[in-house]
Amino acid sequence: MTIASQKTQIMVLSQWSRDAKDTTILMSGTPVRATPTVKLLGVTLDRLLHFGDHFANLKRKARPRINQLRKLTGHSWGLREHHLRAVANGYIRGAIEYAAAAWLPAASRSHLELVDRELRAAARAVTGCPLSTPAHALMAEAGLPTAEMRSATLAARMLARASALPAEDPLRELAEATVPCRLRNGISISCAVPPECVRSAGEHARRAAAEALLSDLPGAERATWVWSDGSANGGTARGGGGALIALPTGTEHTVRAPAGSLCSSTRAELVALRAALEELAKPDTSPDPDRYPTTIICLDSRAALQTVDAGPAAQSWPDGWYRSIFTDQTLPAPVRLDSREAAVDVHQLRAGHWSMSAQYLHRIGRRPTAACPGCADAGCPAARCLVCEEADTPQHVLLRCPRDDVVAALAAGFRSFQSRTTTPR
Repeated sequence: MTIASQKTQIMVLSQWSRDAKDTTILMSGTPVRATPTVKLLGVTLDRLLHFGDHFANLKRKARPRINQLRKLTGHSWGLREHHLRAVANGYIRGAIEYAAAAWLPAASRSHLELVDRELRAAARAVTGCPLSTPAHALMAEAGLPTAEMRSATLAARMLARASALPAEDPLRELAEATVPCRLRNGISISCAVPPECVRSAGEHARRAAAEALLSDLPGAERATWVWSDGSANGGTARGGGGALIALPTGTEHTVRAPAGSLCSSTRAELVALRAALEELAKPDTSPDPDRYPTTIICLDSRAALQTVDAGPAAQSWPDGWYRSIFTDQTLPAPVRLDSREAAVDVHQLRAGHWSMSAQYLHRIGRRPTAACPGCADAGCPAARCLVCEEADTPQHVLLRCPRDDVVAALAAGFRSFQSRTTTPR
């Protein structure tokens, strides 16, 4: 067999950069030097298997496809929505998820966000929703799952296929040899607070009651203790969280994690909790589960505990306007209307960001007045509905304005009353 040295690639998989420094081998008498990345069957591998270069390539691949999707539709013209969804899922998401079962489950959240940005751009082209639309409502209206959702699905599908292979197949052996997570099942969540912990009881009495409650927890004497906390400036911005992990061996670890420039205090608490659990899952941090099987995590946020206790569905379906109109957590069906303009109105109204709203246009400075160039005050006179003198937010248009109860007809009828030449009645 003759080996083509000019087509041979070398990459050293190591966390130590010195291992990959000046690595060269001779292939058929020709020196071949190691490179930082290797492209194998369309997937770009890097030395640390972080897949950062691969995600950068995905972004470059997806961007022109999204631009072509935008050319198929506009605010008042374009393909029917089921056609747009087919293009978005097949032409864009299909290209992004090529061989994704091999690399997507190992990707970091920052890299997943790069993919989600492109998916959100495709979702805006499908639905016609503005840039300010919340991500969860936007993706639900477009019928597009996020990269993190697809990661679990693709990994489970690959594992099922590998388990169905013959017993001697290397892929099946690899799937069955996967080391399980060191964090065991059997999780209980409690929001109980001793009656002695009321503020009027005094600091010393409250501390004694809390310590007594914690010491009575099952396995507390040999447990791994985690104390996490999160906060956001004013409860809405520049949030972050951290945690102290005290192992039963006496070793302590601290972790910190940012929660985003726009976030709630509850989200910051959950980010701190997630960072602590990820740290505990590491082999060098997690204690021996046979000797120390109990882990006790303490949070000071009842809202965060209730969110975790409600399960994954509640965590991926945040509170807000969108959840208030889809209370059963059923994703909306595609809008099957002949009019593209009416379909866009439906998506924008249901997502809570209607671009034809006077209140929305005034808030972003597109509808200034002599008295007010633009503000977010729903009571500002420039943002009022001409029919009933209330701010024409999506909540008002859908739930309170005395118009037809069909969303598309309601939007069209409401728009007809936006003309300044119309006499309110």
